[in-house]
Amino acid sequence: MKLTGKIIFFFTKEEFLNKISNKELVEYEILFNDDYYGTLKSFVEDNLKSGKDVIFDIDVKGALSIKKIYGDKAALIFIMPPDVETLKERLKKRATESSEQISERIKRVDLEIGKANDFDYIVLNDKLENAVSEVNRIINNFKK
Repeated sequence: MKLTGKIIFFFTKEEFLNKISNKELVEYEILFNDDYYGTLKSFVEDNLKSGKDVIFDIDVKGALSIKKIYGDKAALIFIMPPDVETLKERLKKRATESSEQISERIKRVDLEIGKANDFDYIVLNDKLENAVSEVNRIINNFKK
C-alpha cells in the first residue's frame, strides 16, 4: 500500500452548504466551532474508478455514512483508545487543537465508543506499532 498524502479542498461556507444540498458529499460534519468538514463524492468516485484505494480518517458519523453508501465495498476500522485518560493525554501532546476543541472531542468519546460495534473491525491502539500493523493487515486482507 502506497500512501500519497492528504488531499484538502477549501470552500466557502456558502459553497459547502450548496454541496450538502446537492448531495455532493459522501459524508460531512459541522463542528462546534462552526468549521465544516466533508468528503466530495466526485473525488471518491474518480479515485475508485481509476483503481485507487481511498482511506479516510474521519469521525464515527462520517464512517457510518460511507458504509451506508458503499456497503461491503467499504471496511470500517474503529481505532479504540486504551482509555479516556490516555486519549486526553494524546490529544494534549499532539498540540493540534485548542483546549476547548479537546474538551468538545472528549464529550463525544462515549457516543463514539458506543458505535464501535457498528464497525467491521476494532483495533485497540495501546501500542502504536501494533495498531499500525493490525490496520495494515486488515487493509491488505480486505483488498484480496
